[in-house]
Amino acid sequence: MTAPTRPPRLPFRLLPYGERAVLLELPAATMVTAVREALLARAQPGITGVVAGARTLLIELDPGQLLPAKLSAVLSAVATDVVAAGAASRWSDGNQVELRVRYDGADLASVAEQLGVPVDTVVERHTNADYVV
Repeated sequence: MTAPTRPPRLPFRLLPYGERAVLLELPAATMVTAVREALLARAQPGITGVVAGARTLLIELDPGQLLPAKLSAVLSAVATDVVAAGAASRWSDGNQVELRVRYDGADLASVAEQLGVPVDTVVERHTNADYVV
């Protein structure tokens, strides 16, 4: 007899964001929309707002209805469902748009200095990334 398989769990970080919100950090930008939609579809009492970022969701709470500790369990269930359903993958199947960019901004050298890398490395890192919007 084989043990039942559990759906894969999504690694995430849940950070306090004041008294009435938490910030959910996700491992990939493609997860943000899928987790946001799944969370809103659940219509969880106590969630008063969900704001998407590049790899985060800011989740606003009514602490009288939902405490952050309970939210963590809710998010684990939602994220596990999203991963098991493969819902996040559909957000990476969109059209790719390529933008031409010129790297000559006044802050480019400053950014490179703050990162401790040459300017060429900053440009390379930025141009080699895919962005989901």
